[in-house]
Amino acid sequence: MSLVAESRLTDEFKKIEKELPFFAPISGNLRHYRGWVPGPANSPYKDRFFQLDIILPPDYPFEPPIARFITPVWHPNINSSTGEICNDILKISGESQYTWSPGSDIVSVIMNIIAMLGGVFNIQSPLNELAAEDYLKSRYKFEKKAEEWAEEYGKVTPKI
Repeated sequence: MSLVAESRLTDEFKKIEKELPFFAPISGNLRHYRGWVPGPANSPYKDRFFQLDIILPPDYPFEPPIARFITPVWHPNINSSTGEICNDILKISGESQYTWSPGSDIVSVIMNIIAMLGGVFNIQSPLNELAAEDYLKSRYKFEKKAEEWAEEYGKVTPKI
């Protein structure tokens, strides 16, 4: 690993440690993080934490991180079986101005994912078509099921 890459990973680790206390590298590996994101207030996910796994590919920061939920989440842009996340910041190109760039960092990815839980959906490109269908047909039905899943699978207190 180059000195520049190593320096970047170290700087990001320090930022994560400071801004996201519920995240830590797996076995000291600065290319693999696991932690907990809070469900935003005023969302079906409020008062719960959801475990997130982030892997930095070998070409990071020129390629986006690979992020997935370990905790099952009922959301149009999260595959309820695999935890895969469909979010523009995890793509090199896309429909939005918020796609990945080498200037982005892990903290911005995590904050974007939290915002997604707060209601920033991409209904045009759902990974969970049933959740998207629920949302489009009856927001109440969607929010009720999302809240049920949050209560069943989310944690009240995160564990590191």
